[in-house]
Amino acid sequence: CIQWAPDNDFLLWGCGKKLVKKSSAESGSKQQEWKAHEGVVMDVSWNPVNGLVASCGEDCKYKVWESTGTLLYQSKPAEFVLTSIAWAPTGTMFAIGAFNMLRLADRTGWSYSMERPKSGSLQRVAWSADGTQVVGGGGNGTVVFGQLVEQHLEWNQTDVRVTNPTRVVVTDVEKQTSDELDFPTRVVCLSLEDHRLIVSTQTQCYIYEIDNYASPHVFDLRAVTTLIMQAPNYFAICNNLKGVDVYSYDGRHVSSPAFKGLRADRLDYRGLSITDDTVAIIDNTSKRAFYVFDIQGRPIGQPVVHDQDIIEVDISPYAVSEKTIAFIDINRDLYLVGASAGNRRPQKLATMVDSCEWSDASECLVALSDGKLVQYLYPRMVFVDRELVPQSTFSQPAVDLGKNPRLTSFTGPRITARKQDGSIIVKNLSQYPVILYSFVKKQSWDESIRLCRFVQMPELWAALAGLAIAGRHLETAEIALAAIEELDKLQYIMWIKEIPSIEGRNAELALYRGAHDEAESILLQCRPPLLYRAIKLNIRLYRWERALELAV
Repeated sequence: CIQWAPDNDFLLWGCGKKLVKKSSAESGSKQQEWKAHEGVVMDVSWNPVNGLVASCGEDCKYKVWESTGTLLYQSKPAEFVLTSIAWAPTGTMFAIGAFNMLRLADRTGWSYSMERPKSGSLQRVAWSADGTQVVGGGGNGTVVFGQLVEQHLEWNQTDVRVTNPTRVVVTDVEKQTSDELDFPTRVVCLSLEDHRLIVSTQTQCYIYEIDNYASPHVFDLRAVTTLIMQAPNYFAICNNLKGVDVYSYDGRHVSSPAFKGLRADRLDYRGLSITDDTVAIIDNTSKRAFYVFDIQGRPIGQPVVHDQDIIEVDISPYAVSEKTIAFIDINRDLYLVGASAGNRRPQKLATMVDSCEWSDASECLVALSDGKLVQYLYPRMVFVDRELVPQSTFSQPAVDLGKNPRLTSFTGPRITARKQDGSIIVKNLSQYPVILYSFVKKQSWDESIRLCRFVQMPELWAALAGLAIAGRHLETAEIALAAIEELDKLQYIMWIKEIPSIEGRNAELALYRGAHDEAESILLQCRPPLLYRAIKLNIRLYRWERALELAV
């Protein structure tokens, strides 16, 4: 068995009990190999979307690997030797064939279902281009056809299930009512979020409002849909012909954000993120950059370039002032960067991060980091005062989530995670950060202070201090810093308050955040320019040449 890498730069093949990876571009390059199975490797498949490798062998196990050889999942031994394995084109699942067995597994390894066809050993399995059908060739000459059904989505009290290739059943669990939606061609992809159900068939896209399934918005599709991502007022569709298209919920085409080298057929939910005003797409050709667009498809500044491969990008749906983009690289480091063109310097927030999710009701961010569930009450603190990041962070062991869990949603104070065995677990976090952000967004600083005094949580006080400094409300910042006993920072804020001019105070706050050029720019853009203060600022920063340049 042998496979090309998705970018055609490497070859991967089975050799006895080992998997061997070698560059196809450099003839003299050293090959990488690792022991994959206790028996002979029977088949291997390389995922074109997320770069994961799935293998099966004579030890009756299937395994999921990173392309570097790191083991992510190992199944229990099956009854017979596993003879074939293949990823779906969407990269979300894979099929495994064995003697009188066809199994469907999630990308993380847990099993969806297993069928027992009378086919002998399935020597090869293959998927249709839309990822809804699988076919296998049996050792007794039988050809086995399979159709994906029972796809299942949940949102609040709404349950959606694909019962057969052309029928979707929507159930309101609270009202105990069901609606059957029939389509002329088979369902390829569907998504349920923000009070809307999006169903994509082979030729058309249907947009339903929850509790109103009689009159959907419908428009034609030119290519098969591979991914649907939703925001409160817009949604994005990916296909292998037109790339990425953004639509409103009345079916109106809004934009088609694109860049040179975009491969939309190789995007998954980790490579595309959309909110009501911003779209971020990973460059899956170079893998070391992502592009940011407004909702009309216009680029926002230059792409964010990183020194390592980027595997996930996520835009915060909620913002007090500016949207924030989180991304995870191949080393599992979590970085934050501003969505605006002027704030594109990535700041590292955490290491050993498996997944992260933004809250839909605040700027809080939760991450699974090194076996812990970490909640950052104000993650933008890395742009304000990095020393306050630990003080505005909750951390707790994630023992109940098991090994290799993945966060799937963060709604209000509730997070949802999927464990390695496929089960879903829900955890409730504190409601107070959501209330704090509702006050801060309305500029109700007095109510924010009263909330923190009532709760008496040092982490909440630290978050309020960062929010007040970012919002240039020095009185609130002074009270919050005093509450967490940050005396040196408190003294500096009190000194800033004594500066007579607004521009001078804003410049010192920018200097506090480490934005030296911004601080100088604030002083020089005044009318008249605060030239003397700008010179003094550069002298304090030991920028002698710049100070001399301003003086002469």
